[in-house]
Amino acid sequence: MFRASQHHRAMAVSKSTLKMAIKAAFNAEKTQTDDQDGSIDRIAESIANAVADAVVQGVNTATVVPVLVAPLGGGPVTGKITITASAV
Repeated sequence: MFRASQHHRAMAVSKSTLKMAIKAAFNAEKTQTDDQDGSIDRIAESIANAVADAVVQGVNTATVVPVLVAPLGGGPVTGKITITASAV
């Protein structure tokens, strides 16, 4: 059995960064009084972008632990790869 080493990058999904992005979305619109629907749409877009960025960052900085088994006589490698991401 071949057990690969654990790969881990220090970064995780940052809740504080996400919170700042959401607050910025609201702050950018708080003086808008003439186009409520437009403000709602821009806020929703900003929040969606911030969440999508956080998810991508979390996936790209996840802990990856592969446990693979190579048959003695040759053949396909079997096993599993476990990926976890966390929020800080």
